[in-house]
Amino acid sequence: MATLRRFLGRIPHFDLPLLAKEFGEDGTVNITSESNQNTIRFRLGPRTVRIIHASDLDVDDKKSFNQSARAKDSARRTKEILGEEIMPIEVQQYLMAKILTERRAEFEPLLEKQAARRKNIVNPKRDVFSELRSCARVAYWMDMSPSERITVRETAMELGDGPELSAAMAQVKAGWRKVWNNGARDRDYFRNYLTDQTAAKEVWTLVEEDIFVVVDKSQRVVFANIEKLA
Repeated sequence: MATLRRFLGRIPHFDLPLLAKEFGEDGTVNITSESNQNTIRFRLGPRTVRIIHASDLDVDDKKSFNQSARAKDSARRTKEILGEEIMPIEVQQYLMAKILTERRAEFEPLLEKQAARRKNIVNPKRDVFSELRSCARVAYWMDMSPSERITVRETAMELGDGPELSAAMAQVKAGWRKVWNNGARDRDYFRNYLTDQTAAKEVWTLVEEDIFVVVDKSQRVVFANIEKLA
């Protein structure tokens, strides 16, 4: 444990390949270089170690995390694999109307209460239409397959399913907010979740080392994870 502490304490101050040779078992070190980063692998006693020295990361500049080559490449590859853009507003409204139609007994009393106290709403973000929109996003991103999402996008553009759905759609549009515009501040957390899951499964490399450390351009620690401490 004392050796591990000394090693971790020296990371910000010493040449990393030399540090790995000093602490590594038999002085064996594997170094690979790619876009704006060096990866150093070795053994520290019974533990395997991986250090990533990212020259385009800066702990003091939070924007550098999204602008790094690794982040941009990850985002590009994830987008290609996911193959779907943001949920169109027409689809959001269509699914909200469909949910309202199918669960009318549940939502109608809530809408009536909301209409009665409309002028006194303290937190409009938590109203019935916000709940309907969340339900629509969950159904779209969490419950549907890619092919089902294609189908519902086509159906939403046609707006079929009869007068009852049309009446519900009128209610949805009446309760729609200008800020629900799919802009940068109108975040879709369910799509973000699916994006992260896709990246984790298809893009990001599994870390199998017992000690994993990422340092920025000045060798300041950005992230560290240590296993097998016992």
